[in-house]
Amino acid sequence: MPVGLNDLSLDESLKIAVVHPLVVLNVLDHFTRRPAQNSTGRVIGTLLGRRDGNSVEITNSFSVPHAENGDEVAIGKDFNKTMLALHQRTNRKEVVVGWYATASSTGDLVTETTSLIHDFYSSETEDGAPVHLVFDTQLASDGVSVRALCSQSLELRGEQVGSLFQDLKLVHYGSDPVRSCLNEMVNTTDGRIGAQDGLRIALRKIASMLGNA
Repeated sequence: MPVGLNDLSLDESLKIAVVHPLVVLNVLDHFTRRPAQNSTGRVIGTLLGRRDGNSVEITNSFSVPHAENGDEVAIGKDFNKTMLALHQRTNRKEVVVGWYATASSTGDLVTETTSLIHDFYSSETEDGAPVHLVFDTQLASDGVSVRALCSQSLELRGEQVGSLFQDLKLVHYGSDPVRSCLNEMVNTTDGRIGAQDGLRIALRKIASMLGNA
């Protein structure tokens, strides 16, 4: 049965991430349209939503340009700032709650640059604790594989020496209108999207995933 933040009755110490279908669609569309010269095979972007205690509801997202070279990364910070300002013109309640990335071309969920990007988003969130969503864009399983991670600092004698990413409980938000909309999108795109076959498959899997929630 689909749930929202108000439906959850969990211990306050348990951190959870509630992800709306729009976010999954945005990420898959971003990955499908990535530049051909993207050598790492992955894309990143900003997650928007709101926090409620130890829970976070992720309602929207937008892509952010970036470039990776080994253990170095460049992020489109000005682009991120501009896009955030545009989004908040229509919905001031949505704030930055974290970031997303697709798995690397080798299937790695956490790469050498993950901590660097996470540090940037620590400065973008209100509480300095961004949520990181990692998406499996291979679509090899029966559903869209998504993991929600948070970072915990590793300290030695009072000095930070690294970060440890831990899984959060992930809940897919769904409702009858959302499922109906996705089913309609699947039906109307059949045979019409050509090279976007992967996106059509993703739509079907998201609809199936919500139907089983």
